[in-house]
Amino acid sequence: MPVATLPAVRLLSNRLSFARLSVARKGLILVAVPLFFHLLFLLTVTAVEREHREQRASAQRSRQTITAAYRLLGLMVDAETGMRGYELTRNEVFLDPYRASVGALPRQFVQLRALAATDTGPNVDNLTTTGQTALEYQSSVIAQMREGDAAGAIARTTRLEGKQRMDAFRAAMNRFLAAEERLSATADARSDAARSRLYAALGGGFVADVLLAGALSVFFTRGIASRLRAVTENTLRVERHEPLAPVLAPGDEIASLDARLHEMANAIDVAQTGLEEANHELASFSYSISHDLRAPVRAVDGYARMLEEDYGDRLSGDGPRFLSTIRSEARRMGRLIDDLLAFSKLSRTESQEAEVDMTMLAREVVEQARREGTPATNTLIDDLPPARCDPAMMRQVFINFLSNAVKFSALAAKPLVEVGGERRGEENVYWVRDNGVGFDMRYSAKLFGVFQRLHRFDEFEGTGVGLAIVKRVITRHGGRVWAESSPGAGASFFFTLPSSPAAHDLREVKS
Repeated sequence: MPVATLPAVRLLSNRLSFARLSVARKGLILVAVPLFFHLLFLLTVTAVEREHREQRASAQRSRQTITAAYRLLGLMVDAETGMRGYELTRNEVFLDPYRASVGALPRQFVQLRALAATDTGPNVDNLTTTGQTALEYQSSVIAQMREGDAAGAIARTTRLEGKQRMDAFRAAMNRFLAAEERLSATADARSDAARSRLYAALGGGFVADVLLAGALSVFFTRGIASRLRAVTENTLRVERHEPLAPVLAPGDEIASLDARLHEMANAIDVAQTGLEEANHELASFSYSISHDLRAPVRAVDGYARMLEEDYGDRLSGDGPRFLSTIRSEARRMGRLIDDLLAFSKLSRTESQEAEVDMTMLAREVVEQARREGTPATNTLIDDLPPARCDPAMMRQVFINFLSNAVKFSALAAKPLVEVGGERRGEENVYWVRDNGVGFDMRYSAKLFGVFQRLHRFDEFEGTGVGLAIVKRVITRHGGRVWAESSPGAGASFFFTLPSSPAAHDLREVKS
């Protein structure tokens, strides 16, 4: 059996033979080949074991036949002995063993014929014939003795007539026993041979099973595991922005996936190059804004201020108002430029994360606002769960949220701002709630866009960049941001942060 499995082993261990098979067919091979082998092994062992049992049964039957033959021989000897004792002594006592033997002999002949093998059938017939002849002689001698013809009986004995018949029976018995002994020896030899083949089959099956397991493991490793490992490694290299390993040999779905991964990596490289160029252009644009646009805006404001100071008393009608509007819009333009620079700077600023006490940070922002003259507003700050984040960026988030809350609740009879937070599963949820003018939720999608406003500038000042900065900061930290409100009922702004470093790392990978 091990020799028969060698071609399959060589075939399974050859990687090139299976490189072009699909994963489904490779899986079928991994299941079907061991199943077929073990089924074949089971059938072989069953057949050999059945032969072993049959030969053992044949040997056992031969031994039973030999035992029955010796039993038959003993009965014939007992019958002859009883007949001779009666012939010599005329004592009926000697006829008891004779009668017992004669009574048991028919059943013994039947049993012997039932046990005897087909090949020894003629010997059984000869044995039966010679036995019947000997018994007939013994019966006739006893009859003569009882009829008073002792001389005739003794004369027959003197002629060795009885001895010749018993010798013929013994000769037939010897031939029968010799034949049965040969059959028994042959059955024993075949039984031993079958047992040896059974042991050989078990040992060979074990060796073949080990070889097959080794071949299948090599096939699985080279045909599936190593290819999956290559795809996994390439995936990690894509994440680390490292060069990818060579493309796998084509053929199965794993190779197709790896080829697709290479295509995606190339597309990412192209996109990365484009993004770097766009960032460079954005940096150049930001530089132009900070240096080229600020100067004209400052000049407009400056010249308007000089006109207002030097020639304001000469202006009449709407002149002073026009100059005031020019200066106000110039300052607004300056704030827009500053906010736009702050927004674009976020994409180039590296995050410096640390464990932050969010409660203390919120209180510091409120205290700073009060020192800078922010309108007095009742601000309640609950105990906030700590978070791992960039302190400077998170400070800007609170500044933007709180300044908005103070601004939009300024018209309320009793302005109130609440800051709260709680842990929910793997994230912390924070909120800033006010009792201000609120907004219509139909336009909530505009809240976190650049330069998007839900109120007119003459109602509430602002550039429309603050909430866009908030969204970018929270997104960089792996969190979410949203708002809930209704007109005249205040607004609630929510944002989340991972509640643990492990959860934060998971969010970073997903983003």
